[in-house]
Amino acid sequence: MGVKWHVRDRAYLSLSGGPQLNTSSCNQQQGFAYNAAFSTRLSESSQIYFLAAREPESSYLGPGLWLMTTSGGYQKQVMNKRAVLTVDAGYATSSTLTVTNSYSAVYFDASFVHQMGHGLSASYSYRGYWGDSGGANINRNISLFSVIWTPGAGHFFQ
Repeated sequence: MGVKWHVRDRAYLSLSGGPQLNTSSCNQQQGFAYNAAFSTRLSESSQIYFLAAREPESSYLGPGLWLMTTSGGYQKQVMNKRAVLTVDAGYATSSTLTVTNSYSAVYFDASFVHQMGHGLSASYSYRGYWGDSGGANINRNISLFSVIWTPGAGHFFQ
């Protein structure tokens, strides 16, 4: 369940959430997932944003059942508005499982998306994590290159 609100193309707010439904034998694994996003334009070609979420765990970071994240960042359209450069930083933490430790980490993210036309775009992103899991250091670097096809696309900012 959720709600989205646009304010004259200058600000955007999205809130959504719902229960994680499991059988009764899962006990503490029951929970509530949510996602919140807010952005506001600084100019015709730039914006800042803030995000928060609680969702099922992403296994590439480490053990845990739930992943909680908060982040903020800046986006700028470049190259005659055919590309977007994004830079953000955030904090991620997981809930613990009975057989593993939870973790917490700060991260830095940078991405570049270039529209090639006809709904095609190329994307490159890098994210670095630095944190702790049960006394052990976490250092993860994730790099991804993608070619994306989105028919009818043309808007970078939501």
